[in-house]
Amino acid sequence: MTMRRLSCTLVAFLALAGAAACVEMQGREAQPSFKGMELYSWRGPDGEWLFGLTPGTNRRKSVEEIQGATTIQGIEELKQALAQLAEGEQVFWSHVGLEGFEYPPAAVLREVQSFAREHEVEVEVPDGWLGPGPLRSLSDLAFMTGCWRGKLAGRDGTVEERYNPAAGGLMLGTSQTIVGGRTVSFEFFKIEQAEGGIAMTPAPQGKPSVSFELASLEDQKAVFENLEHDFPKRIVYQLRDDGSLVARIEGDKPEQSEEFVMAPIPCGAAHLPTSR
Repeated sequence: MTMRRLSCTLVAFLALAGAAACVEMQGREAQPSFKGMELYSWRGPDGEWLFGLTPGTNRRKSVEEIQGATTIQGIEELKQALAQLAEGEQVFWSHVGLEGFEYPPAAVLREVQSFAREHEVEVEVPDGWLGPGPLRSLSDLAFMTGCWRGKLAGRDGTVEERYNPAAGGLMLGTSQTIVGGRTVSFEFFKIEQAEGGIAMTPAPQGKPSVSFELASLEDQKAVFENLEHDFPKRIVYQLRDDGSLVARIEGDKPEQSEEFVMAPIPCGAAHLPTSR
């Protein structure tokens, strides 16, 4: 009786294991898509990375079409979705030129690519987004150079920023906030290019701070990011169509964000607000 019970238990265990394997196999697509898959990435209101994974087409999808589909939340959920694709599937992660989309930092892109390869899925990213290259050069930050001034929201004051053109692998900048004719804060910026990419290092009140990696650079919009920092976690610069430069700092929550809209001004002492 004991041997029979043991045999029955072993058979039941093997049956359950086989069923689990079948479930795992059934969860994966059997054949790659005819035109591959398209992957899109953007940030949610809380700063979390969101993704859209759709079958490939010969036409350009609209923003509403992409973000209206099922949204993948976070890197781990994206990995799960990629693991369910068929072996040999090609995924094209390209949305250059689409407003509202951006790439995660290069380290995250490599992490996703490596995970996908382990599951026999190839994720293709445009040249220049995995490290230094034409899209990761200080010359692409030329839209930030010059002198800029804007009014402080809700206060009688101004903020003025200056960025010198890049030279010798370095780009230097300053920021000065003036309220009631007095400087209430100032900041130095160092943007440098190294083998690992481009990084911005602010020095608020002249004190050294942490560095922010250039996470994305697209359509005259640069996003510097350091998710380990308490606040800010992102520093964003964008040149608008009207010629204004927007400087924005972001944290974990939307209400933490601060935005400064600045217009171009001639560079020179005669144009400083304190000299008038």
